[in-house]
Amino acid sequence: MRLVCRSSSATCFPLICRRRQRGWLCRKNRRRPPAESFFSGEGGVALWIVALYSTANEELQAVLSALLDEEKAERAEHADLMKGLSLTQKKAEGLAVYPLRFQEGVIYRGGRWKLRFEHDPLSHRITEGAPVKLFRDDEEADGIAVRISSAAIDVVVDDYPDWIEEGKIQLEASFPDLTWREMRFALQQMLEAENQKGEKGQRARLRDRLLGCTELSALTLESEPHRSNELNASQNQAVIGILNTPDFAVVHGPPGTGKTTTLVAAIAALYRREESVLVCAATNAAVDLLALKLDEQGIPVLRIGHPARVYDAAQALTLEGRMESRSEAKLLAKYRAEAAQLFRQVRRFRRSFGAAERAERESLFAEYRALQKTIREMEKAALGDIIERTPVICATLTGASHPSLREKRFTTVVIDEATQALEPACYIPLLKNPERIIMAGDHHQLAPLIRLPASPLSETLFEKMIERHKDSGRVFFLNEQYRMQPVILGFSNQRFYEGRLVTHDSVLKRPPMRMKSEAEVSLIGSLLFVDTAGSDATEEQDADSESRFNRFEAMLLVRIVERMLRLGEDDPESVALIAPYRAQVDLLRSLCSDVAELPTGLTIEVDTVDSFQGAERDWIGVSFTRNNEEAEIGFLKDQRRTNVAMTRARRRLILVGDSTTLSMHPFYADLIAYAQSESSYFSVWEEPFASLVDL
Repeated sequence: MRLVCRSSSATCFPLICRRRQRGWLCRKNRRRPPAESFFSGEGGVALWIVALYSTANEELQAVLSALLDEEKAERAEHADLMKGLSLTQKKAEGLAVYPLRFQEGVIYRGGRWKLRFEHDPLSHRITEGAPVKLFRDDEEADGIAVRISSAAIDVVVDDYPDWIEEGKIQLEASFPDLTWREMRFALQQMLEAENQKGEKGQRARLRDRLLGCTELSALTLESEPHRSNELNASQNQAVIGILNTPDFAVVHGPPGTGKTTTLVAAIAALYRREESVLVCAATNAAVDLLALKLDEQGIPVLRIGHPARVYDAAQALTLEGRMESRSEAKLLAKYRAEAAQLFRQVRRFRRSFGAAERAERESLFAEYRALQKTIREMEKAALGDIIERTPVICATLTGASHPSLREKRFTTVVIDEATQALEPACYIPLLKNPERIIMAGDHHQLAPLIRLPASPLSETLFEKMIERHKDSGRVFFLNEQYRMQPVILGFSNQRFYEGRLVTHDSVLKRPPMRMKSEAEVSLIGSLLFVDTAGSDATEEQDADSESRFNRFEAMLLVRIVERMLRLGEDDPESVALIAPYRAQVDLLRSLCSDVAELPTGLTIEVDTVDSFQGAERDWIGVSFTRNNEEAEIGFLKDQRRTNVAMTRARRRLILVGDSTTLSMHPFYADLIAYAQSESSYFSVWEEPFASLVDL
């Protein structure tokens, strides 16, 4: 049932669009529907109308309130977690590493210090680029984790801790204060936009257009000068729309449709028009990918961000990397070496010493500080020149507030993977007062984590824009995919994309995967669903982390992959296994480490779905893990995560799960039915699967 505006001459559009809540606003008189209004959702469940907003400010005020509540909840959750767990439990959860043994400290870029620690081999959840805290007794220091291996961690800190070289050091995951602070500030600035003058006053105009509070002019597309033979029709249309829009454009890029290729082509065209572009994304990985792709096209690009959070391949594009090619580089290197030597001399006086030693220490320390000041001034001047001369800047959404960009202005802001970002984060780059903003993503893939139910934050800015402006001519759908075999794509295409995706000829013309003559029919196709129903595949729960795992399912999936590799005539270039739970990931990794005779150069990757957003592999195996009498499926309720997992596969998708548990939920019942319709469904009681697990 659709809610219809009673004003026949007005246009109504959705103001709030979440799975369980919708609101509608009439452009003519902004009249609210009766409070008792409701409509029916899936299964006849009554849904309710939430409070409507008369203005953009009223809506953003609600978003700010939700942001403060969400931050409070996340901060409390983090504090309670860290306070409530013993050190042993923190280690089991992967939230702490102990004991660390200090190895060395060297002066890092930007006057920081990089500290190296070794530890006994263990599994943890600390990732490269994550904020961390170092502890010893009552001392602590904040830092960024870098260069993580199974037995070593490098941590970058602003200042050298005097206590770091002695005793056993503990490292813990830290709360990301900076991200929340920047989101709060950006939202407050957007709320105050009406009261701002000059360039800042333009924020209100763009804000109101993004949120659908003002009428939009028709978008005129001047196509021919920007049409490329290297892009397909929908990609060309998106690029042309980006170049012609006076305010914004939305690029909806489902899996494998070349969203990154499209954005790079559009940014290259903007560069040729001598425009300045700020390219952002929610994650460092997405930013690095765009920066490297732009660099390959010969576009001058600068990657802004903490060096510890930038991948090695993109280090040359960072401020620090670009500095190394300048004439000041050798002199700066000399000054840094001298500063490090002075600091080591200062640290000789850590123990008790007399007046003469104290005077010498103070003199050395003063010389050290003066040299560090000189280094910072030289870096600041050089970096300012680099930024001024570089037309395309790449940064995370939070990185867009970097002090080095304070005076930099941009005509266009591009936000990739916008569906992974909270709405307030998308306003951070808008403080640069651009003329237009380009949002790209897919709201049927990973979304930001929201802790509080029924929050205004549960709908991203991308979702608001794609719903409110779907008839504006500013929303562009990429409809041709270059990744998956059609049978792998089929279910997601119908379920999420209304059957609008088509497969490119290059995929259709791929030669079939060849198998040896003794290979069973069930192992030949591109899609395989193995049902564990009726077997001893009950899930378990880790006592410390409370994460779920399923020994039977993990063993079955790994042995299926082993058999396929052994009987295949053509080796895949990449294989990845995905599970929704960390405990299942750890179990799969352990089992994969025992796999013998892998093809040369092949490593089986194992992780949660979050690590594979935007990636693709030849073979993907998915362990659904859940198997219980209550038919509880936990994380699997988020269908978008399953969509991401399945659409990573290029040539083969292997799904393992319990139909008794899964089919109690319509989405998974339909998935199993799809596999059956494609003759891709098999029971674990059939061969060769029964033999693989000794049933």
